[in-house]
Amino acid sequence: MSALVSTSLGAWCIETSPIRRNRFHLGSMLLAFVLLASFGCLGGTEAMDFRRDIQPILSNHCFPCHGPDAAERKANLRLDRLDDLDGLPEGILIPEHPESSAIIHRVLSQDPAERMPPPDTHLELNSQQKKQLTQWVLEGAQWQPHWSFIPPSRPPLPEVHHADWVRNPIDAFVLHLLELQGLTPSPRAEPHTLARRLSLALTGLALEWDRLQEEDAGHPRRYEDWVEHCLASPHYGEAMALPWLDAARYADTHGYQNDGEREMWPWRDWVIHAFNQNMPYDQFTIEQLAGDLLPMPEVDQIIATGFNRNHRYNSEGGSIPQEVTTENVADRVETTCATWMGVTMQCARCHDHKYDPFSMEEYYGLFAIFHNITESGRAIRDGNSEPYIKAPNWHQQETLRTLHKAREEAQQRLDALHPSIERDLVTFSRWHQQDASQLNWMQDGLIHQRSFEGHLQGVDARTIEDQDPMPLPRWGKGIRGQGAVLDGQWKGSLGDIGRFTNQTPYTISIWFHPDSIQDGAIFSRIEDGVGGKGYQLTYDAGHFAYLFISQGYAGRMGIESLEPFTEKRWYHLTVTYDASMSARGLRLFIDGEPVACRITQNNDSNPGAVSSQPFRIGVSSMAEHLFGMLDELLIFDRVLKPREIHWLSEPSSLGTILSLESTQRSPRQKEVARALYLQNVSHGPVHQAVKGLAEAQSRLQAFVDDLPTVMIMQERDSTRPTHLLERGQYDRPLALVEPSLPKSIHPSKTDSRIDRLDLAHWLVAPHHPLTARVQVNRLWQQMFGKGLVSTSEDFGIQGEPPSHPELLDWLAVEFIESGWDIKHMLRLIAQSATYQQSSASSTHQRERDPENQWMGRGPSVRLHAFHIRDLWLQASAMLVTRHGGPPVYPYQPKDLWSELSRKTYPQSSGPDLYRRSIYTYFKRTINPPLMATFDASQRESCILKKETTNTPLQALALFNAPEVMEAAKALAQQSHWQHPHAPEGQIHYLYRHILLRNPSQKEIEGLLASYASYQTMPQATSKDLGVTVSNDPVEASTFPAFCTALCLFGLHETLSPR
Repeated sequence: MSALVSTSLGAWCIETSPIRRNRFHLGSMLLAFVLLASFGCLGGTEAMDFRRDIQPILSNHCFPCHGPDAAERKANLRLDRLDDLDGLPEGILIPEHPESSAIIHRVLSQDPAERMPPPDTHLELNSQQKKQLTQWVLEGAQWQPHWSFIPPSRPPLPEVHHADWVRNPIDAFVLHLLELQGLTPSPRAEPHTLARRLSLALTGLALEWDRLQEEDAGHPRRYEDWVEHCLASPHYGEAMALPWLDAARYADTHGYQNDGEREMWPWRDWVIHAFNQNMPYDQFTIEQLAGDLLPMPEVDQIIATGFNRNHRYNSEGGSIPQEVTTENVADRVETTCATWMGVTMQCARCHDHKYDPFSMEEYYGLFAIFHNITESGRAIRDGNSEPYIKAPNWHQQETLRTLHKAREEAQQRLDALHPSIERDLVTFSRWHQQDASQLNWMQDGLIHQRSFEGHLQGVDARTIEDQDPMPLPRWGKGIRGQGAVLDGQWKGSLGDIGRFTNQTPYTISIWFHPDSIQDGAIFSRIEDGVGGKGYQLTYDAGHFAYLFISQGYAGRMGIESLEPFTEKRWYHLTVTYDASMSARGLRLFIDGEPVACRITQNNDSNPGAVSSQPFRIGVSSMAEHLFGMLDELLIFDRVLKPREIHWLSEPSSLGTILSLESTQRSPRQKEVARALYLQNVSHGPVHQAVKGLAEAQSRLQAFVDDLPTVMIMQERDSTRPTHLLERGQYDRPLALVEPSLPKSIHPSKTDSRIDRLDLAHWLVAPHHPLTARVQVNRLWQQMFGKGLVSTSEDFGIQGEPPSHPELLDWLAVEFIESGWDIKHMLRLIAQSATYQQSSASSTHQRERDPENQWMGRGPSVRLHAFHIRDLWLQASAMLVTRHGGPPVYPYQPKDLWSELSRKTYPQSSGPDLYRRSIYTYFKRTINPPLMATFDASQRESCILKKETTNTPLQALALFNAPEVMEAAKALAQQSHWQHPHAPEGQIHYLYRHILLRNPSQKEIEGLLASYASYQTMPQATSKDLGVTVSNDPVEASTFPAFCTALCLFGLHETLSPR
């Protein structure tokens, strides 16, 4: 059958000339005959469910050409929105009349030119799918929106035949579907099995053996006590944090080729603490996405925003900051959408989503929300990149409060002596007005001083090499005494002073009198070009500009004053730098006051070196000669406080100030006089008060300097424009877009400009269709190994539908109405009869439900890679349970880092070797090898579902990893000490500590036979068997128990609790 193509409807519509109409009518009659033959007895056929039967067909076979993506849509025909059939071209789909529907005609056509989907797409429907589609039209073509985009409502509990099995509502939903499938639940698991399953799921560690020895261990009330014990354990937060760290792509390095270190562990500790405190999930969401935007945010709420700074960050010298920023923002959009909504928003970066109702405009509306933080687009190679803050933990915050209080009290003691200070200052001024230059003034951190009193010599706290004799400048009247005249002739070298890199803090101050507003260098120590480095302060068209180069063109920081300053007057200029490797760490002060500046360059990332050029005044290799005068150069190796800079900007000399009566001094001169006295007083109560204040300040500063930092989110003062990006590429901007939220999911009610706080509130709004469903599904996945939606990373049309949709909605609503209480939801799951079933399966169950989709048996879930190692250490009493703090470096193969990295692995020692695995240093390019062997996430991107493999490498690790060897040896020694001459007692000891149960009689007999055979071997009497663990030999007396422990550690039952 052939057809002409209508230009208005593309390949779908049949030309309606009389001849064609007759042919189509004849074809329709033939089609009707085929349909009737195919569905001969429709009365006995199960009715089609659109979401279950039809939507997957349309999504997989039709949406690529007729779905949400307008750019790829053919024939202007859209099949993802069939709620308005009147909007379809005439004749495409006629409910109850498949014989008259063009869609069915084209799907069933034998003509390759007519058949849909076209054969060259390789998306053709099979016979079953064609029948389902035809039956759906015959039944009325009822369309339903995708289930996950409809807000959940609490369904009624279903009726079941065996209500006595039901412990809570979860069981009613599960049992209802089991009965429909002709299946029955499994018996309740043994107490020790339940205890181990429960504790490992909720804490990542096994329950204590003593708790199983209580008289009523098998009673349901005792199990409920175990649930509460696990939920209250501090290890609960560590176990709950692990999958969240995987989702957040948390690591201790930046990734990419350099893979330098970063400091994000305070955020990791915040997550653990939040779970342990049972922070409501809506608050957990708001603080991580927008804690910095809350009114008067606390430090912890700002630390929480580190969630969206965990992405990889490029510090390569050739990287383009705008491109890196674009990739960072895209990562935030995609991670946030996947973590909270379970949608593949990344598919809308280059075009409209081909399956889900997300447009490219909606993607970039979200992009704009995350595009407005103060990041430079360049990572510091080793360290945190802006924006970041000091991140004291809860104990450190208490210490900080104590130190601040001590400083305030010391200041109060000094202030109380004000009358005495004023009296003594009068005498001090009279005594020293003639010899003020000999007084101690601003000496803390002063390393170079030049006064230009007819020579270039000065005071140097650091020894510098003698420089070759050079012509002197002309001298003129300076701000105080003489000053250096800059006339374009003098080379301006002051020698090897000001030896600073981008990792050293400093302050440089100087007095400057410009003759004109032409471009020129005030001071410099700089060289240009690819290998350039150094710094310079210039005066150009009235603006002061400071530039620091650490690495040619790839590492520069620059600021420039916003307002111009006129020529022909004296200015006191001060530049400070805080060693942050960021232009935001540069500050410019003029006449003692901070000046508003714009950032001109900010792409520094790698440690720099000292410039090989000398320190010059009035001259630079990157600027013109300066014309004017300079005076009083001071260089400090610390960042001066604003008040100190204010004092230095006083033009009068110290002697002049002291010679004035108090009433004649200006406010600034009074400050200078008082500070000068306090810096020189050497005895009495004032001296003691000054000393006490200095010590209190020193203790506080030293403590603050040692505090860890954490990268955070921080809004820019001005809005950064966001564009649609062609093909998602940073350098191909299209139309401007404003921040917005996806209307297809849940319309926003705000009329103001949308920010991250609006996004967070939108996500946890009670009627949001996805957030609660996605989170309870992940909680179910944590407990059962698989979510009710098996594709926990994709709740969109391409994802799997829920196995128990009503149960999922009931849980989602319960979660919201409980106040987003995570522990409440886990308690519900753990206390359900569904969770407490035995994981053993019958032949009937395996045949009818091989994947346990209907949950007729309990879970048996492979432990997380981190928990496998933790279990070894716990069983052998080697585990160090200290919580939080910097990452540690447990065993890994020697020289692994040196083969692939520029660094040497700094293996920990002592207790740090045996801490929980969540605290292990995680390097992106070289993951912890033991964890990687057991399928740990690589933390390159957001991972919401862990993969499980069985490989030979895992078997090798189970018998060779240093941790398992040391654990087996320690456990063998303990069993031998407890039962020195009783092999059966040793076997019981090992089983109880590893498997939390007693061995069966068969297991005892087999192991006793092994023990007996060993005793007949010659090695049994040898003191040294030649078997060493961490360079320590295994004693012959403990060798059988050592081997038994190794075997038990590698059992499937050990790694996958039943």
